[in-house]
Amino acid sequence: QMKQNNLVTVVLLLFITGAPLPPLKLGHSICALKADEGPCKAIHIRYYFNIQSRECEIFEYGGCHGNENNFLTLEECQNKCVVTGQYPFSYSHQFFIYCMHSMRSLNDNFCQDGKKKTVQNPDFCFHEKDPGTCRGFFSRYFYNKETKLCEIFKYGGCLGNQNNFKSLEECQTTCQGNCKLLSLLFLALFLYKQHCVLKVVGMGKKAM
Repeated sequence: QMKQNNLVTVVLLLFITGAPLPPLKLGHSICALKADEGPCKAIHIRYYFNIQSRECEIFEYGGCHGNENNFLTLEECQNKCVVTGQYPFSYSHQFFIYCMHSMRSLNDNFCQDGKKKTVQNPDFCFHEKDPGTCRGFFSRYFYNKETKLCEIFKYGGCLGNQNNFKSLEECQTTCQGNCKLLSLLFLALFLYKQHCVLKVVGMGKKAM
């Protein structure tokens, strides 16, 4: 009874704390770039894909430079960046086994109905951390392709590369798969199910 209660507690805690959203499916890697108004001072209404809200949103573009996550219309943004369909997860024991063996990031394959699906993640997630050339001392996060985790580093304040995030959450949403936490949830549910089955079988044998 104690083991069963502990297992239920683990499951409830995972639900209460909230497993993160499944890795984001992007139509193109440019869609993961942050909105960049550029250095010019004009005001042009443009649209960009926000990886936090997972929607195309409006922003003001200065008129020069910036990046490619910059669209004239909402429809153009949606056609380029929004991928329709289910996330590449299947709530099954087969998915759990695959996930536990891989623990991959967004650029790897995930299972869905027994088939492998490819999810694209931005190329800049695999860039080495770059503190830049300035002498500032800012805490930022980067995706470490070796550990497959988002880690903290010190940023100088200028230049560097796009594998540079102000928050851990932003880094994880953009570059890091959330397979591990989801797998813990599936493991708890699977073990609880197995416990119930064994308990029923045991009761049946005792009755005989």
